[in-house]
Amino acid sequence: MKKSAFLMPALVLVIGLMLSGLLASCGDDTSTSSNNAIPNNEFSKTGTVQGTIFDATTGARLTGSALSVTLIRGSSYISPDILKNESTETTFAGDYAFTGIPVTINNSATYRIVATNTGYQQFEAYVTLNATAPISDDTTGNDNNQTIDTEYSVIGNIYMFPLGTTAGDISIYVEYDNERVVGATVQLQQNIANNTTTTQITGRLTPSSGTLTNFTATTDANGLATFSSDLLVLGGHYEVRVLPATHEGLQLALTSGTDIVAGTSNNTQLVNITDTEPGTQTDALYAVLATNNDSDDATGTTNPGRLQITFNRAIAIYSEDGFTATLTNAGAAALTDPAGPGSVTASLSTDGLTLILTPNFATSPTAADLGCDITYVSGGITLDGDEQGDSLNIFNVNDIAYLDGTAVSNTVHIIGSD
Repeated sequence: MKKSAFLMPALVLVIGLMLSGLLASCGDDTSTSSNNAIPNNEFSKTGTVQGTIFDATTGARLTGSALSVTLIRGSSYISPDILKNESTETTFAGDYAFTGIPVTINNSATYRIVATNTGYQQFEAYVTLNATAPISDDTTGNDNNQTIDTEYSVIGNIYMFPLGTTAGDISIYVEYDNERVVGATVQLQQNIANNTTTTQITGRLTPSSGTLTNFTATTDANGLATFSSDLLVLGGHYEVRVLPATHEGLQLALTSGTDIVAGTSNNTQLVNITDTEPGTQTDALYAVLATNNDSDDATGTTNPGRLQITFNRAIAIYSEDGFTATLTNAGAAALTDPAGPGSVTASLSTDGLTLILTPNFATSPTAADLGCDITYVSGGITLDGDEQGDSLNIFNVNDIAYLDGTAVSNTVHIIGSD
């Protein structure tokens, strides 16, 4: 492996210090001090910035005598070494290249690049030629052998928007659970962190100028919010947000949405909003209270083993014969049809918010059965009126949970008193 060329001056300096020390010993023995600090190595390489200039709306390569691109470095305004702007150019039309541009290994040198053309918006962006820092391959930890690149190049394609070109209206459809949401407030917010990105195409230089205005619109009867093109900045980077809204009794919102680039993204977008209440599960349905929500909760012999679970939304029973139960640690007590459909009766409160599971006993518990457990297996529920909905397992935390995200227990203890 080659040694780094820029280490050689340090070696010369060390030899020089040794000679100086020998000469000093030939004189008097007066003690002297010297600066033994190791000088910093300096990195001095140059590279190339190159790319092609395109029309942002058609993708065509741009040419013409008015087309120019300039790299600004401090007080220097540098013309490209190559700019294929002749109207007769075909194969390499719009290509440009700057050579001899200083390279940095610490992101310490950033340059401004400006492109102009008649009939087009001026383009500005930042560009940095950053190299990988030297890597030591010396297992002793001493950076004696280092590898560095000697050629650097940045590909930066420039896309320019014609003057007078509009971004086109942006249409945002808002849905929740495959239903359009009416009356929701939709925002197009400037994407501050990423507003230097006009597209996701690799190799494109990103505009650095411009502060965008945030806009709002309200969804109509079709769940559609429209943003007029005359409000939008062509090439501007926006993020779709939906402010909190109540829909069918649920608090819904979209706090982190789709990124849209005016003029290059699809002008029609569909966004799905989510329930904002913590701990909610499928269809924003969650358990509010259960008679066994504490491991110490239990039932006595009046309604032995009964379990009541209250939800935040009205539900329906998916399959009345689907609920089953088993009895463990029992004495004489026994369930009718143990672990079968006849072991449990499932019913709902009048408002549909509370599910009541009652075990069916062939032999009722007595004092000999105190301390036994009834364990339920969910037969499934759905939202009230959602006949096509999936069956939700009450005791599966991925389907139903409390607001804190914990699962509903499927076990009821039988003790001596209610």
